Amino acid sequence: MRARHFLIGLLFLGFQGQQVFAKCRLDKEVVSLSGPMTHLIEEMNLLDDPKLKAISKFHPLEKPFKKKVLAGGLFLSPHVFRDYKDSLIIFDKSREFEYLLKKTEHKDYIEIDSRDQDPFEVINILVLRIRPVLKGCRDELKSLEKKFQNLRENLLKAKLNLKALFFLGDQKRKLPETIISHDGFVLFLKKFDNFKTYPSDLAYVTWSSKIMKELKDYRKIGLIEAQHEVLTRIEREDGHYDLAFRGIMTPGIRQAYFLKAFLEPFILSSSDEQ
Repeated sequence: MRARHFLIGLLFLGFQGQQVFAKCRLDKEVVSLSGPMTHLIEEMNLLDDPKLKAISKFHPLEKPFKKKVLAGGLFLSPHVFRDYKDSLIIFDKSREFEYLLKKTEHKDYIEIDSRDQDPFEVINILVLRIRPVLKGCRDELKSLEKKFQNLRENLLKAKLNLKALFFLGDQKRKLPETIISHDGFVLFLKKFDNFKTYPSDLAYVTWSSKIMKELKDYRKIGLIEAQHEVLTRIEREDGHYDLAFRGIMTPGIRQAYFLKAFLEPFILSSSDEQ
């Protein structure tokens, strides 16, 4: 009887061990200074993974991050490379970061270039780059890819008829200087024949008074970074408005969720007509 109980105990421990081993997890120590990648890690419920050592304070998360939060971008200290010399550092492509890499000779890093990509293209890039860093995550990655593929296909059903200018910042006191004209979620909106925006192939542009006069019938929409998940509309003068949403400025997953909230009324109106 004792032998039987002993064997059952061993089988139970073995099963538990297999469960732990099979759990989706990071396979190496990671410091994520990339907003898009941090939100992918969040989407996969890996923010509490012990091998995720730090993130940037500029990454708006749903829940407080319990570990190290670093300054990023221009405020990043070279000491980060010394403190995390054995970690994989993931960052968004920038000249400043490339300079720091050369200066510190940090060898283990991944550069995320989201320029000229719509949110769903960015997600594909992120999955490709994170895959070698994960263990036991095949099903989770497959599920994530399927989820956003389905979302993309559903959003393309929207009956969108819109002339709009998307500004970085709110319109409370004055019109922000910068427009998103050919990047991020705006690139996705350009797939719709009846969507019009600021005429430029530059990702971001400082608007011209002359061109703005020609676009006087365009809706002006300010974009505000917020902590909440619900897309919030703030009315401004003459029918213009601001939109507040968590991660609205971050390429990839958060902008995919923004598109879902923004285009939902157009999808519903399209369904009503069928």
